Amino acid sequence: MMRTKRFLVALTLVLLVLSLFGPTLVSAKRTNVRVGQASSTTVAVSSTRDRGGVPGTTLSAYKTAMGYWERYYDWTVQKDADPETLTLSPNQSATVTFTITATRGEPTDVYGVRGQICVTNGGSRSTENLTITDVVQFKVGAGQFQELTRAVVDTSAKPVLGPGESWCYPYDVQFTPMPGAQYRNVALVKITNHSGSINQNAQNCKPGTPCGPEPKTSFWLPAMPTEIDETATLTDELACPEGFSCSPSGPWTWNLTGSWSQSLEVTVTNVSACDSVETRVGALTNTATLTEDDTGQTRTATASVTVYADCPTQPGGDGGYQGCTYTQGYWQRWTNRWPMGYSPSATFYNSGQTWIQVLQTPTRGNAYYILAHQFIAATLNVANGATAPEEVQAALANAAAYFATADPNDPYATTPRADLVAWAGTLDRFNNGYIGPGHCD
Repeated sequence: MMRTKRFLVALTLVLLVLSLFGPTLVSAKRTNVRVGQASSTTVAVSSTRDRGGVPGTTLSAYKTAMGYWERYYDWTVQKDADPETLTLSPNQSATVTFTITATRGEPTDVYGVRGQICVTNGGSRSTENLTITDVVQFKVGAGQFQELTRAVVDTSAKPVLGPGESWCYPYDVQFTPMPGAQYRNVALVKITNHSGSINQNAQNCKPGTPCGPEPKTSFWLPAMPTEIDETATLTDELACPEGFSCSPSGPWTWNLTGSWSQSLEVTVTNVSACDSVETRVGALTNTATLTEDDTGQTRTATASVTVYADCPTQPGGDGGYQGCTYTQGYWQRWTNRWPMGYSPSATFYNSGQTWIQVLQTPTRGNAYYILAHQFIAATLNVANGATAPEEVQAALANAAAYFATADPNDPYATTPRADLVAWAGTLDRFNNGYIGPGHCD
């Protein structure tokens, strides 16, 4: 009977103590683990309420840290063409020299630490206002650790941890190294609804105040850098204009370990460019693409050669006509022979270009330029004394009215492409001597 009474008294006392102090009892665990050249630290807190009795949650966290020294190279590429224009008669050939220059710049050294901060919500409530700050510390000799730099860690991938959830947040912090220093990395993991106290610094977590574990780990910088993009791959491609052949035609590939230059000779032949008015001028384009081997970043450079076809004509006879005509290639080459009142540097209607710039612009199927090339040549021929037949006068008038409102970037807004090509065909026949006074010998 006495034993029973004593048991009941003891049980009553235990229940009383638990009801008064149980919510504030806290257990904490800290574990150190070595990882490669760095160590990781786990800090866990297991209380479910703070001392004010407000429901909260608990966090545990660990981090990894790996110091790095990386040496980055940046590349540039340039391409030139000589000559920049060619005029070829049927079956005539000429050589173009393309020069490619790749330059590897002076390296840039980058120092830093990267790793992961892994957080687990060990409580029964979701986290509130989770933030993580990564702090790099250093000390020289036996001194105390000092802060070198800090960075906010991106938590957007998992901004809230539900009960029992874990997530690892990557970080990468760059800094300027200190001679002879030892380094330590600290993660400040905070939420505003953490319960209890953090054993490692005896901090009591209050409701609404950021609080949480602060795992630490040491790291070292490597003795030698890791080189990034010290090599590159260069590819080169050639686009030959319609009606012409190009040899060799590529493509070509080179592996680069440093600054480099290469000349490439291409033979261009007028095979059938005189068969159509649309192929009597074209662009020979050579494009080099340099790819940095580690990051995959690309650099491009392009050189273009305007190629003209100098096509034979069958003059239309005198028929009372005066003067003679030249093709667009003649007027482009001999700008000093333009008739009085016409300047190569004058603005051509609404194009935003000069007359000579329009002549030098590859048509690429754009009927605005197909017509403009023939219109400029025909206009100069007439101003130079060549008599224009009625059909040529009509084509010139239609073209002038078109150019007064047309935009080369929207060439068919007011006039169908077929009309532009038809007018260009009439003017081309005039310029080449098939109609009118004939071509100048």
